[in-house]
Amino acid sequence: MFAIANASPALSIASERAAREIIEACRYGKAEITITPQARLLRLINGVFPSLISEAFGFVSRILPRPREYTGNRLQEGWQSRSALAPSLLTRPADRAAARNNELPEAEAAQISGAG
Repeated sequence: MFAIANASPALSIASERAAREIIEACRYGKAEITITPQARLLRLINGVFPSLISEAFGFVSRILPRPREYTGNRLQEGWQSRSALAPSLLTRPADRAAARNNELPEAEAAQISGAG
């Protein structure tokens, strides 16, 4: 679910654009920035109706899937968490960005970029 949301243009931003905005904020000494229009809107709503946002996030937290049966404290990278929908056509933009940004093991990066 998170991999699909991460790949959605309506819910995410290109890493290059985010990096440019962060660098500009650093250049001008801004201590805080809000990058996406969705985040700006949420910030505005939270400023006007903080309890509404708190309740909404509480609801979202309750409907998210619960952890599966305890399997120990094995550390995993995000790319190691797969589902039937990831990787897929729905996650392809984020998968390609991860390969471009050297965020994947070599074999998987080659497979996603089409070289393997």
